[in-house]
Amino acid sequence: VAGGGGVRSTGPVGRGERAGRNGTRTSAAAPALDDIDKAIVRALQVDGRMSYARLGPEVGLSQAAVRQRVQRLIDSGAMQVVAVTDPLSVGFTVQALIVAVATPALAMGPFYIVFDKAANKCTMTQTAPTDTEKFAMMGEYKTEADAKMAMHGMTKCK
Repeated sequence: VAGGGGVRSTGPVGRGERAGRNGTRTSAAAPALDDIDKAIVRALQVDGRMSYARLGPEVGLSQAAVRQRVQRLIDSGAMQVVAVTDPLSVGFTVQALIVAVATPALAMGPFYIVFDKAANKCTMTQTAPTDTEKFAMMGEYKTEADAKMAMHGMTKCK
């Protein structure tokens, strides 16, 4: 774009689409993928550089038809073409593996850790102890995970 700044679109916006921010295309509704679309996506996930001449017969379409399907998948936002680099070859010398474990939402507190004097053990409850002769309050926590972690570290609770 002349004068710097601005974004250049890669082509005209097609029917059912509108130009979004920064020239990106957005569709009014997510496209429904049929079996052929899914086969195209699967094949390109295996070999993203597969030619249309090879992809067409693999999914049961002509070269021209598969090219149109791929372009429609890209234009609708259902599929993206990306380049993945080798971090070491582009100068990054440190690599990290990050593992994230998703868990269901934890119940919110308060959670109380109380020491049962008669049983000589700690328990966790969402009810504050009222009988101070029988129970000693060890702590109050916002989440169950915080309470479990704290209870694990308490000498009396081991």
